[in-house]
Amino acid sequence: MKWQFEELVAFLRVMETGTLTAAAAQLNVSKSVISRRIQKLESALKIELFHRSRRLMRPTELALELHHQMHPLVLEIQKAVEATTTDKESLVGHLRVTAPVMFGILFLGRIVAEFGRLHPRLHVTLDLDNKRVDLTKSPYDVAVRVGMPGDSALRARKLGICERVVCCSPEYAKKHGVPDSIAGLSAHESIDYTYVQASQLWQFENGSGHDGIGEPIRARMRSRIASNNGAAIRDAAIAGLGLAILPAYCVAEDIREGRLVAVLQHEKPVPAGIYAMYPMTRHVAPKVRAFIDFLVDALPERLAGAQ
Repeated sequence: MKWQFEELVAFLRVMETGTLTAAAAQLNVSKSVISRRIQKLESALKIELFHRSRRLMRPTELALELHHQMHPLVLEIQKAVEATTTDKESLVGHLRVTAPVMFGILFLGRIVAEFGRLHPRLHVTLDLDNKRVDLTKSPYDVAVRVGMPGDSALRARKLGICERVVCCSPEYAKKHGVPDSIAGLSAHESIDYTYVQASQLWQFENGSGHDGIGEPIRARMRSRIASNNGAAIRDAAIAGLGLAILPAYCVAEDIREGRLVAVLQHEKPVPAGIYAMYPMTRHVAPKVRAFIDFLVDALPERLAGAQ
């Protein structure tokens, strides 16, 4: 018995999603079809790919090795085939995008919806998650990231700048006072991001260099609460639990309505870049090029209006 390409794709989707049900949803087929394809692949290769139980499919060691070897190859094949479609008006296939939760809610939902409306033959998935996924080992085509790209294995296209604000609740300011310098920040408790070190998060522009731009000034903070979600950090700041440094678009309305106050306004936090990241491949699919071009056109104006 010979294996079929669709069986390899089904196997990769199960490995990446963890379940038959999720793999079936991504491929737009039934769960039973995915199960049959996996069984046929096992028969063709004469190996067991998964340890099966009623609730779980756990990959075998051979499955892990096969996934490691096959994923980049199948990805290249799919992108090479899609690259033959050069007409942006007839984009087809499946575009998968991942982005941070709050940024996605505020900006990407409508942009993705507009893009999908323009390309009715294209299936689009937007997954919002604050954990950075490895695009070289996942089914995602594009990742929108706020902050440094930090991955030389990916291509990056800058979409805009995210200004940041140091803020706290009026109650916190009244009870504890507010810092009048970067050095004074260390006397205050902070609310930080789970996946970012405080020394990287609390950075301020430094104009002392010979060209007016020196190394960023890093503040030493006493982190009391941390979260992987900007909205949760904002809520903790509103509750008076400490100082937070957040994207301007995240807190602009709260500052206008008095739930938060901006502090240390004479110092400028280092802004974060906003990037579209995608795998470094010889064949960039038309759907990826078209979507990133769409982001470049649509995002800056919306971002400027929210900061």
